[in-house]
Amino acid sequence: MSDTDSPTFTYSDDEFMCVFNHILTNEKIAEPVVDIDATLPSAEYDSLELVMLFGWLAEMFNINFDLVDVDTLLNTKDVTLRKLKDMVADTATTNLNFSDLESYNICR
Repeated sequence: MSDTDSPTFTYSDDEFMCVFNHILTNEKIAEPVVDIDATLPSAEYDSLELVMLFGWLAEMFNINFDLVDVDTLLNTKDVTLRKLKDMVADTATTNLNFSDLESYNICR
């Protein structure tokens, strides 16, 4: 069951956190996030790490990040994974099904 009413974004909080953490650990960006409402250490991510992170999110959810003010989002005090999830839900135009991700060994 999803936590959003978006027709193109169907991920629950736990599923989105799993995907986000897979990107963080696979790309060696940071330690996994354990709470979707915890503040992200976004100031600690360097520019290449942010490109990798948002590149994966853009690919998975078909998001044109040229139309999204990522800098403002990440520079917001106390940005959380929930805020990032909301931004993805608002801008996603397609969506890999969570079970499809499992077939690629993501979030198994």
